[in-house]
Amino acid sequence: AGSDAGQVVHTDILLQRMHADDRATALQAVRQAVRDHTPLALELRHLLADGGVQWLSVYGLLHLDARGEPQRVVGTLQDITARKRAEAAVMASARRLSMALHASRMGVWEWTVEDSSVHYSPEVFELVGLPSPGPEGGQMPLDQMYECVHPEDRALLVRVVEHALANSGEFVVELRAVLANGEVRWLSDGGRVELGPDGRPLRVVGTLRDITEHRRIQQQLRDDALRRRVMIEQSRDGVVMLNTDGTVDDVNPAYAQLLGYEVAELREMHLWDWEPLSDAESTLRRLADAERGAVLYETVHRRKDASLINVEVSATRVELQGRALWFCVCRDVTQRRRAEQALRDSNELVVAVGDSLLDHMAVLDRHGVIHRTNAAWRSCADGETLTGGDTAVLLCGQPGDDYLEALKVAEAAGEGAVVRLVAEARRALEAVLGGQRASAEMEFPLPGVVALRWYRMSVTPLRTAQGGAVVLHADITRRKLTETALRESEARFRATFENSAVGIAEHDLNGGWISVNPRLCEITGYRRDELIKVDPVALTHADDLGLDRQMSRRVLSGELPSVTTELRYLRRDGSAVWVARTSSVVRDVLGRPQYVVSIIEDISERRRMQDRLHASEQQYRAMVDTLGEGVIVSDSGGHFLRCNPAAERLLGLTLAQMQASDTPWDMVDPDGAPVPRHELPLARTLASGQALRGTVLGWRLPGRSMVWLQVNCAPVDVRGPNPAGGPAEAGGAVLSFADITERKRIEAELAQHRHHLEEVVVARTLELQQAMRARVESEHFLRSVADNLPDMVAYWDGQRICRFANKAYRDWMGEPGVQVVGATREALIGPADQDDGEAAFAAAMGGRRQSFEYPLTHESGELRYSWIHYIPDRQV
Repeated sequence: AGSDAGQVVHTDILLQRMHADDRATALQAVRQAVRDHTPLALELRHLLADGGVQWLSVYGLLHLDARGEPQRVVGTLQDITARKRAEAAVMASARRLSMALHASRMGVWEWTVEDSSVHYSPEVFELVGLPSPGPEGGQMPLDQMYECVHPEDRALLVRVVEHALANSGEFVVELRAVLANGEVRWLSDGGRVELGPDGRPLRVVGTLRDITEHRRIQQQLRDDALRRRVMIEQSRDGVVMLNTDGTVDDVNPAYAQLLGYEVAELREMHLWDWEPLSDAESTLRRLADAERGAVLYETVHRRKDASLINVEVSATRVELQGRALWFCVCRDVTQRRRAEQALRDSNELVVAVGDSLLDHMAVLDRHGVIHRTNAAWRSCADGETLTGGDTAVLLCGQPGDDYLEALKVAEAAGEGAVVRLVAEARRALEAVLGGQRASAEMEFPLPGVVALRWYRMSVTPLRTAQGGAVVLHADITRRKLTETALRESEARFRATFENSAVGIAEHDLNGGWISVNPRLCEITGYRRDELIKVDPVALTHADDLGLDRQMSRRVLSGELPSVTTELRYLRRDGSAVWVARTSSVVRDVLGRPQYVVSIIEDISERRRMQDRLHASEQQYRAMVDTLGEGVIVSDSGGHFLRCNPAAERLLGLTLAQMQASDTPWDMVDPDGAPVPRHELPLARTLASGQALRGTVLGWRLPGRSMVWLQVNCAPVDVRGPNPAGGPAEAGGAVLSFADITERKRIEAELAQHRHHLEEVVVARTLELQQAMRARVESEHFLRSVADNLPDMVAYWDGQRICRFANKAYRDWMGEPGVQVVGATREALIGPADQDDGEAAFAAAMGGRRQSFEYPLTHESGELRYSWIHYIPDRQV
């Protein structure tokens, strides 16, 4: 214990030399021995002076005094350091063995043959999914262990064990164990039979090892090998394995098909048999490079039919069963070579097409860097840079320039509208490059040398793995100018449409209204919002519907470019108004009809004039036809056009005979002298444009007596002065004549009657013209007078619509953009229930004259009083 023999050592010193971990245990053991009067036995560690540790075994007996009280303890100390070290080594070895068995998923078992129980280590119980009886394992009947084995493997296990016992040998068997949770594990069970002194089996010692992962790997290797074999056999690429001397070891069917041989044929051939362009030495030297890694090259193979194909070869050196082989994968790249050539041709075509474009085109990568440009872009970008403060930056840049960064720089350097345009272009490009937008478009101006030019910028993504975008700049200056002209034309048309003196309407192809102008509303008596809702068929007089539909079909079918139809429209008040409607179809560039435009003119007054003129003409014709005088109408060439019955009777010729070229017109003057044809009244009037009256001529038809005629000839449709300086020319003439043979006595009376008749016709015509002129002048005079009156004057029809207003009334009632004439009373003054003068107005509309004072607020705010007269129109 480190003290001299016979030396008395205090217990405190003994405790100080005792290992700290053992002090409490030692004191407890001493106290228990004293308390229970039992021997003291314990093992503890003692600290030596040199720092070492000494294991001691302490054994002591308690001595009691006469009273039975503990007096002292007498005992022995034994150095057990060597034994403790041996035990520690054994325990460490056991732990290492246990860890090794556990790590290798292996268990140990021992079976005494005469005993039916087997001792298993804890690892065995873990492998079969059973709880271990203790930390050192435990025993379990052999039959119970058999129940853990898969039913299909139990007979095999019994057979192998019985064979080992019978032959006193070793056995190894692989079997499956079924765990309680249904899991199946593969186990390798191996054992060795130990014989007793009598030579019979005494016991069997063995191991149980988990080979589930091993079996899985083996199966995977088998599956992989099969899969590789199938892949090689089914591969569309040719696979050939060559020996180092170039002979064929094996090939797959695809390679045989590639060269046109059978597999058996190729196995008897050498590499250079199908490589005509390379000698054997260079081919083997090329394959030798595969020893340093896989090589890839292209070569030419000759097929069995002597045709040549381009082949890509990937060669790798492999070791199989100690033999060096070249594993070669061969692919027919003939089509690829053609495709590559086609791709090169296509790229050249793309470049040529791009250069032929008038639009400026640049191809950008996914970072916005210019990769390629066309000729138009290059011609525009020559001498330019990718910096600047105007929109020219959008059209600049060379391959390699960062187009996106240039836009950012220009955006920072610019100002005003330039910043907005460049920023918009930059955002659009970033969105397309980033995949947020499928495409983008914008328009921007660019100051030119001569004038401002406009461009449309289009950005579309490149559908490639690398990404990117195509930027196109199309010159749209012409389109912009056209759009400006169209807007101006539209403005002019709209002004014409709204202020036209004739009605204008646009119809769809089914006849419905698209738009109407104010004049058409005046013609029909409807407000615009009312007229739009009226069916045009309902607006047309029933007697005119057939003609209207017929003409509409002809113009819609394209038979006529336009058509003018005179028909009647029914006004809002039910009255009919005659209109002349000219309709034409607006077509697109393909000639397809889009809509119909109609010009509608109120011809009521003209129709009334025409009716009166027609009636007058009918009267004139009736009078002419009843005249005893002959009347003939001639054209400018002297050809007879028509005549009255009296002319045929007096001349004894029909109109057809008069028109015949062989009819003799031999005339004599009152003295009987022949009159040349150019001296006849008709010829003279046509030549001079002057009327001739009272010419007396004698004319005789064969077999008839002389007929004396008094001839009057008047020109019609007199043209302007003769270009040659001569007299005016007539476009025709009216020849009238009377038989004066039997009525010489009343010649003067007949002449007077004839003169009077002509005067009546002329006077009637002049009367009508003067009436029209007087009406126009009267209306103009009345309007002028009314417009100069300081009082406000207006005329309202029965529909409470203002039909006339003088300037004072229009200035008082009108507001900017408001049309007084044609507006309703409610639109100008307000609803009836809010109009203080409504009662008086209604009374006047009922035929009673009204006069009253009415307060009006001037635009200056001053309150004024006006004397208002409502006078009913009793002639309506």
